[in-house]
Amino acid sequence: ATSGPQRGATISVATDISFEEAANGVSKDIEIDRMEKCETCNGTGAKPGTSVETCHVCHGTGQVRKTSSLGGFATFQTVGTCDECRGTGKIIKEPCSTCGGKGTIRKTEIGIFPKDWKIEPLLKHVELLNGLTYSPENIKKNGVLVLRSSNVQESRIVLEDNVYVNCNVNKNKYLKKDDILICVRNGSSNLIGKNAIANKNYVATFGAFMAVLRGKENRYIFQLLQKGDIQKNIKKNSSATINQITTADFKSIQIPIPLKEEQKEIGDTLATVDNLIDLLRKTIKKKEKIKNQVIIELLSGK
Repeated sequence: ATSGPQRGATISVATDISFEEAANGVSKDIEIDRMEKCETCNGTGAKPGTSVETCHVCHGTGQVRKTSSLGGFATFQTVGTCDECRGTGKIIKEPCSTCGGKGTIRKTEIGIFPKDWKIEPLLKHVELLNGLTYSPENIKKNGVLVLRSSNVQESRIVLEDNVYVNCNVNKNKYLKKDDILICVRNGSSNLIGKNAIANKNYVATFGAFMAVLRGKENRYIFQLLQKGDIQKNIKKNSSATINQITTADFKSIQIPIPLKEEQKEIGDTLATVDNLIDLLRKTIKKKEKIKNQVIIELLSGK
């Protein structure tokens, strides 16, 4: 047996270079995702507390032998992959929720994801729309509502402290249902990346310190933007000296992409949870209002 470390598989990475770099040569740093054993199931692929069973069809070989007859004159055998276990020789009745039954996870700079998910540029999946520039003279009591960072609270759009302007606004710049409104420039670095998803069409645009991400997969992408690793990636790519995220910064942001069906399921499920949280918040606010009123009445002797 060979001792010492074994050579791993060859890794191919695609990257873009300019014509000048191709002609003169260039050295670039690249990031490589690596596969690691899933710590949740210890690499078995099975939900903790359950076990992996040997396939009852192929008896653990991963292959099945089939015998066929040729007109009764001859018989021949073929060996193929077992359909029951897909060639693994094992049956996992309750897959691990972390790795999906694969036993390995994909570790990237932006977090840990199943190995069959792709890591792709954010702007491959959304259109980036820049906000409206206006001057103090444009601010009026009536006009077009301009959404700013103060209108984004707890990942929701709140119509308080509103500003209206008398500017002409392209219809494409009105906020649409499922648009993601994100703060891209602010005096406070903590507000960079703060975002909310529109739950309806708004007769409103957004200011120059804001931007909108618009795409068909926004419900899923919005949930990604709430994830700590993605937020760290956004802040890392932002121009920290002036607290902003530029178009170039957005181009460098990478996100994990599962199959479309899985994206929809994740987005819809978490949106339902968000709606329940909103209802709880409203209920709490009502109870607090009632409590405050009771306190006033009790202390005033009424």
